[in-house]
Amino acid sequence: MLHFFNHYLQGTSVEGIDNSDHIIKIARGFFSVPENNRISIHCDDGLRYLSGLDESISYDLILVDAFNDDGMAKNIYSSQFFKVATKKLTKRGVICCNLWSGNQSAFTGVQKAIQKHSASSVYIPVRRRENVIALLFQSEIPWKRLCPEKAVLQGLSEQYEIDFKEVSTAARKHNMKLAEHMQRWFS
Repeated sequence: MLHFFNHYLQGTSVEGIDNSDHIIKIARGFFSVPENNRISIHCDDGLRYLSGLDESISYDLILVDAFNDDGMAKNIYSSQFFKVATKKLTKRGVICCNLWSGNQSAFTGVQKAIQKHSASSVYIPVRRRENVIALLFQSEIPWKRLCPEKAVLQGLSEQYEIDFKEVSTAARKHNMKLAEHMQRWFS
């Protein structure tokens, strides 16, 4: 992701957090993760890092991809984490989490924590994997931003080399209720 942000979103500032110095050393040594005046990497626990930030600091996007030998890292995929993280979002900000649905009990627990601390959420299954991408919002689901017109999706796909049509279709298929479909069509 750091390579993606460095290449495609050059106007952004990014903070990467990992609680393993070993993983950070591997990322630096073998994957040449970019570190520059816009991208910094910190060795810390994600919950502790966000909790320790000044109240005035907020984010447009918080990406969560925290796994250990047991699956989803319990400290990160917890009610306390989502409580702290949602308070760090800008008004239109989003938390994007990589979840693993292979342990249904853990997955359900994470869904409950997400629902408790976000105004709305969208779950997008990853094709041919047990991963699910969760998007958490502090307002109603912004369907017009998630599912724009085909021409917009095509332009984004070409610009960022990601199949946005597939992502948008999966978001609608697995989350959008009939009333939301109708509102999107007629507004």
